[in-house]
Amino acid sequence: MGAGSDEIVRRTKSARESPAVLKLQLIQARGRCGELPILVVEGLDDKSIYSQWLRRIKASLRYEFFVCNGKRQVLGLCDLVRRDLSDLSKSIYFFIDRDFDDHSGFGPGPEIFMTDRYSVENYLVDDTVLDDILRVELHCNAYPALREKIIALFNGVYAQFIDETAEINFRLYLSKVIPISRKGDFPQRINQLAVVALDGVGAQVRDSEDVIALTREPTGEERAGSRAAFDGLEPRSRYRGKFALLFFHRWLDLLADDYASKRTLHFGEIEERARARRNEIMPLSLAARSPMPTGLDDFVTRIS
Repeated sequence: MGAGSDEIVRRTKSARESPAVLKLQLIQARGRCGELPILVVEGLDDKSIYSQWLRRIKASLRYEFFVCNGKRQVLGLCDLVRRDLSDLSKSIYFFIDRDFDDHSGFGPGPEIFMTDRYSVENYLVDDTVLDDILRVELHCNAYPALREKIIALFNGVYAQFIDETAEINFRLYLSKVIPISRKGDFPQRINQLAVVALDGVGAQVRDSEDVIALTREPTGEERAGSRAAFDGLEPRSRYRGKFALLFFHRWLDLLADDYASKRTLHFGEIEERARARRNEIMPLSLAARSPMPTGLDDFVTRIS
């Protein structure tokens, strides 16, 4: 396919995802769903995670999801719904990730919920989640000291991963706050970010400039002007959550391998080890036991 054809595909896709088209789809969804609340989310992963959190907060709540393709689509649709002169806005709620740019210049409102961490994925990479995985899927129930030791190992390795990917996150931060457009897709595999082992993290596989490619490089003044604010962020909660979740899944795979090994490094004190239930360690199961965003319970109780 040539450059001209690629541009046609890009424009067609952009038109399909325009706020006006999304608004029409939302109106059609409202017609199909009657008076049920409609919850507009950024993507399919958000739908899965929020479904678990909503069930924990208010199991009796009946609603329908409307799935967009990213935060900007959600906010663009919200803007059109706000300006609509009919009653379209009734019982429609919008859920966005905080990211590095909060509301992205759109005004906050009572119909918008924003996470207090970078994204929904940040809540899944958590000590309490790991402790529950160790108790249930890796059968370390009744071994609290062993679980504490493994959680301490995890925290140390996770800190190394954060250090190794700090500059990647800084470039992403710069792209949002300056702003500068990105080129290409985000990394989808952990080995595009770092080399992860059970007991440590190796150096980045690629330079941060290659991982987060920008249409132009930030100037020295732009970098210096943004550095203090970025360094003030708490990395576990405010760095990109999808990177953190890639790390967590890889590390859990390695931990399950060690649990299953006859030469285990960390589970030797469990003489009779049952088969690890690694296939059950999925985002849905992580969200079912993760901490939830601050204020989500109050927001959900207002949905009607």
